[in-house]
This record gives sequence, C-alpha cells and structure tokens, in this order.
Amino acid sequence: MTNIGEEIKAALDDCIADIRQRHVAAGQRASGRGMASLEASVERVGEGYRARILGLPYVGAWETGRAPARRAGKAQEQAAFVASLAEWCRIRGFPESSLSDEEYIRTARWLRWYINRFGTKLYRSGGRRDILTPACEALVRRMEQITSGYYENELHENFRQKQK
Repeated sequence: MTNIGEEIKAALDDCIADIRQRHVAAGQRASGRGMASLEASVERVGEGYRARILGLPYVGAWETGRAPARRAGKAQEQAAFVASLAEWCRIRGFPESSLSDEEYIRTARWLRWYINRFGTKLYRSGGRRDILTPACEALVRRMEQITSGYYENELHENFRQKQK
C-alpha cells in the first residue's frame, strides 16, 4: 500500500494537469508562465499533512477576470503591467503582428488604462467557472476518497490488533 502523502501528491498533480488542460482548451494560454508556475507541495505537519497548490497570483483571474483598479498603482507596477501586456500582444498577434516595439508599448499602455478603468471583458461578463472550479471540485472528491479509505484501513488495522 502506498503512503497517504504520496496519494495526496498524486491527486494534486492530477489536479494541476487538469487545470493546465482546461486553461489551454479555453484558449487563454499566452506565455505559459502561469501554467508553469503551478506546483503541488505536500508536507508532514505533526500527525497530519499540509497539501497546497501554489501559483502566480493572477492564476485566479483565469476564471474571474481582472477587476478595475481601485488605485493607480506605483510607477513600477504600472510599467510591469505594460510590459506583460506588450508581451501578451506580441504572442497573440494583437492588433497586428507587424507592429514595432514602440507601437506594442503604446497599445499596451492603452490596454492598461482600459483594464484599470473598466476591468477585463471576462470580469465585466461575470467570469466563468470552467477552468479552476471543476478541477478543484474533482480534487475535493478525490481527497475525500483518499482520506476515507485511509482511515477505514487504519480502523480495520486497529481492530485486528486489539483482537489478537
């Protein structure tokens, strides 16, 4: 029988694979950094385990979209957002693939202003629930099966030991 920690790690890895597959199927993949950032960790804490899936902060926006900004942000944050938008525009070929770097930066600055002012289209339309939600719900069901099976086996073992 495998260790419960290994089973939990396998369940988390399957969940990450499902999220990645759903993200690509939704047509949202651009640079791949968000998908590459997803990682599972299982660590022993006392008598139990702590299981986590970690990723970049914007991974949650794959389903919710980005809300309008409440504040302007620091110049460094704005510049980083413009740079990531310019990279996204290049990868997606938006608006045209033959633009110069300065034109991509200009387009990215306009997109930054628009997103900060109104939010993304996904946010304005109420989001979606087909990337993270189904994968996480499947993970919860699988974790319930793993833990209930594990504790059922533990109870049987304890019962058998007491009868000897």
